[in-house]
Amino acid sequence: MLQDGGLIRADTGFLDATDDFEIRTNGTNASDILLNPRDNVGIHTTDPTRPLEVGTDATNGNAAHVTAGGVWTNGSDRNSKQDFEQVDRREILEKVAGLPVTQWRYKGEPESVSHIGPMAQDFMATFGLGASERHIGTLDAEGVALVAIQGLYDVMKAELEEKDTQIEALEARLAALEGASQAKEQPSVSFADLAKKSNVVER
Repeated sequence: MLQDGGLIRADTGFLDATDDFEIRTNGTNASDILLNPRDNVGIHTTDPTRPLEVGTDATNGNAAHVTAGGVWTNGSDRNSKQDFEQVDRREILEKVAGLPVTQWRYKGEPESVSHIGPMAQDFMATFGLGASERHIGTLDAEGVALVAIQGLYDVMKAELEEKDTQIEALEARLAALEGASQAKEQPSVSFADLAKKSNVVER
């Protein structure tokens, strides 16, 4: 059946328990949206194996999907990525510390609902990540959080190593002071005492 220039069809012409339900635009052979008999929905993919699956590559969704448990899962295969660069962990940590984060609710949501997070405009201005200053990608937010944690680890590790060095220096100084104190406490022997001991030996 044609709908506004697109094609909606079932494999057999009629829907039953074994049919795929497809929506194709402009009469193309590729399914834009597909619902299979297993109740899996695919967008730009012809064989979804999960409740919701989007695309197959970087042009149409990178196979991002919702699991059977309801977890949104981003495509993150190394083979689908390029232009890798190292990041400065401490710099990201400092930027996270300066990023405005507030509690709020979306317009139209009940007053009982609230969220915590940054504004997309601030996130883009601070990190320059993503493709829009009106949206925050979950991968970008998670990536920033992970790098900030690594930066905090680096800071804490450096501080602990510095404190360990200071403790070792103090322990060495204390040992030297204790050694000097013990040397002073040794009983002194006078010349008269030596003479007396010498007389006793001669007798």
